[in-house]
Amino acid sequence: MQKDQLSILQTISGAEFEFVSANKNPFGIKYYEHKCKDFTEYQDIAGQFNEVGNIVYRCLNYPDKTFSIIVLENEMDAFRYDSVDYNRISDIKELQPIGKINGNDVFLEPILTSKKTCSTIVSGWNRAIVVVNINGHRLPFYVSSGAAGKDKGFGIPSGKWYPLQGLSGRWLNKMPDMMKNPYPELDQICELLEQKFPGTKMKQDASNGSLPVVDIQNLLQIANYNFPEGVSLTEYTNYAYVKNYCVYLPEIINAWRSKPTDFLNISDGFLSLTDQKILKKVQKLQLFCSVTLQDDYIWFKPIEDNTYEYVTYSGFDTEDGIYQALLNLGIALPYITKNGTQGFGISVQDFVNYFTRRKQQAFEKASEKLTKNNVPASKKPNSFQSIINKVSEFFKD
Repeated sequence: MQKDQLSILQTISGAEFEFVSANKNPFGIKYYEHKCKDFTEYQDIAGQFNEVGNIVYRCLNYPDKTFSIIVLENEMDAFRYDSVDYNRISDIKELQPIGKINGNDVFLEPILTSKKTCSTIVSGWNRAIVVVNINGHRLPFYVSSGAAGKDKGFGIPSGKWYPLQGLSGRWLNKMPDMMKNPYPELDQICELLEQKFPGTKMKQDASNGSLPVVDIQNLLQIANYNFPEGVSLTEYTNYAYVKNYCVYLPEIINAWRSKPTDFLNISDGFLSLTDQKILKKVQKLQLFCSVTLQDDYIWFKPIEDNTYEYVTYSGFDTEDGIYQALLNLGIALPYITKNGTQGFGISVQDFVNYFTRRKQQAFEKASEKLTKNNVPASKKPNSFQSIINKVSEFFKD
């Protein structure tokens, strides 16, 4: 992956880049870096990137007045970098890891405040909120204020840290059972946050105005980053909520359990590679299971907490159920199960072939539709192009 991406960067810019891991820089993010001989070279490379588009880059200034151009994984990492570069975060120590989970550093994301500064702990709706970043995958946590009466009505203690499945306006999407987290990593994060930032104090600070007030739009963007299909306005029975819990939350946990990659996980633009593009397409299928990329395989894994009747009824809590769901979608592909690991993998190349066939079938249908409708020859090019455009939009790389 890294070699391919570096080759693409060299082809575009004519310059050689090298990989910098998150633990080798003060920002806690990974990137590709090219040290420029002067600012003119930086401007030349930046111009090349601007022509290509879809490349997130920044200028890195060193104390000795030398320049580097760095290519980042996404806009979230760029915001983290900008928060330091633009002096929106007052203390660089806030961006240092607060601990480790599964050997991975635990970072807190800088969040824009109403005063246009940045803070890693903010007050939103009189509640203390942070966004945890492990291995590039983000999940928000908050301290319950007790204002909603969950402590009295449901026995859920206030003044404690709890994980969220994103935010929607004033709605905080909580776990199905706040008394029992579905993954041990969530308990570990809550314990780590409690050690560093005691919940009772955070509850008090949020209520009396001691914490900086958040810029809501920036918080929503960061907190919901790994819930790409959005966050529901309700919980438990809503389709989006169920999918976030059954699909995207397990993917976040899987990333927290994996070793950091030495390449940029980009699914769009020139730096995206075939494996990453295919993964993104598969994730968009109507599947309620974890879908990840491992080596040359797309890996499918049943959810660990199968309390949802829909999931159990549809069979997504077993390997056979997931494979049957793939068959129902017209995906009849061989799969390989790794010994000792729950779930199964299907070759990326098999999915490449599958999506290629679907694309070909779509074009054939478009041609048949034109023929059956007896479109005049003079209008065929425009009509055909219109259909192609719609098809291409769905299957674009």
